[in-house]
Amino acid sequence: IVDAINRGEIFRYIKKPWDDFDLQNAIQNAYEIYSTREKLRNKVGELEKANDELNRFVYSTSHDLRSPLASIMGILNLAQLEQSVTDPNGYLTMIESCVNKMDTFIQKIIQYYTSIRVEDELTHIDFVGMLDESVKLSKMQKPDLNFSVNIDQPVPFKNDAFRISIILDNLISNAIKYQKPDAPEPTIFIDVKVNADKAIIKIEDNGIGIIDHHLNNIFKMFFRSNNSVNGLGIGLFIVKEALTRIGGNISVRSQLNEGTAFYLDIPNMHD
Repeated sequence: IVDAINRGEIFRYIKKPWDDFDLQNAIQNAYEIYSTREKLRNKVGELEKANDELNRFVYSTSHDLRSPLASIMGILNLAQLEQSVTDPNGYLTMIESCVNKMDTFIQKIIQYYTSIRVEDELTHIDFVGMLDESVKLSKMQKPDLNFSVNIDQPVPFKNDAFRISIILDNLISNAIKYQKPDAPEPTIFIDVKVNADKAIIKIEDNGIGIIDHHLNNIFKMFFRSNNSVNGLGIGLFIVKEALTRIGGNISVRSQLNEGTAFYLDIPNMHD
C-alpha cells in the first residue's frame, strides 16, 4: 500500500480516525502545491516558447545580416581592384577587417543555433577524411602552417558527424588563431585514437598559450583569454555545448608562450 501511494504521488497518508483540523490542513496544502506546480508548468511552457521564438529570430536575423555584409565586401573589393578610391590612411583595409570580423561572428551564431537545433544523427565517421578536409581548408588560409596528423582507427566509429565536425573545426581554428606571429615553425599536432568504446583526440599547438587562471573560464560564452587576438569568445563555448550534446568530454592543458593542448573523449555509438 505504501509503495502504491509513493508511486501514485499521493500527497499525504492519513490514518483513521483522523483529526478534522489535520485533514483540512492536508487538503489545503495539497491544493496549494498542486496549484503551484500547475503555474510552474505553464510558466515553463511559456519560457520554452519564448526561447524558441528568440532563437528563430536570432537565426533569421543573422542570415539577413550577411547579405548587406556581402554587398559591402563586394564594393570594397571592386574599389581595390579599380583603384578608384585614394586611401592613404588604409581606411578601406580597416573597414574590410571589421566586416570580416562581423561576418565571422554571425557565422558562429548560425553555427551555434544549428548545433542546438539539429536533431542527433548517428553515422559512421572516417576521421582521416574528415580531418583531411579541415587541414586542406586551413592550409589555404595559412600556407606556412605545419600540420602533424596521426590517426589510428582500427575499428568503426559511430556518432554525430555534424557536431564532431563543428568541434574539430573550431578547435583547429583556435589553434591557428593563437599561434605566435613570429614563430619560425607554427605547427598544429592532431592525434586520434579510436577503440570500441570511444575516440580519444588531442589537438595541440605551439602558440601563445593560456594564462593559468583563465583555464576555468575559456568555455564560457564571450570569454576571451587574450585581447590582442581577434577572437570572438564563442568558439570554445560551441565546442563544449556540442560535446555535451553527444556525450563527450573535454579538458585542456596549457603553458604560457609554449602552447595549448585540448583532449577529447567522444563515445563510440557503434553497435
